[in-house]
Amino acid sequence: MTRRHAAPSRDRKPASERKRRAPSNRIGERGEKKFDAAAADHGLLAAPIKNDYGFDFLCQVDEDHNSGGSSGLSGGLVGVSVRATANAD
Repeated sequence: MTRRHAAPSRDRKPASERKRRAPSNRIGERGEKKFDAAAADHGLLAAPIKNDYGFDFLCQVDEDHNSGGSSGLSGGLVGVSVRATANAD
């Protein structure tokens, strides 16, 4: 696989003026991805909320997610707020 690098911009702002991404943003994103991956293993059909102000996901509940055939949905919703930390604990 070949990596492509963006061509340097002539109008590039100095580092002090560019947007920055805090470590907490990276940690939060990793936490949300881990939750999304694990949700299906526990019978939750997770849908991320684009503009979240508290809840990160709304989940439908699969009544028998281990079934080899089709299974019903409970009709209820579960709101999930993901809180992540850099600690492995």
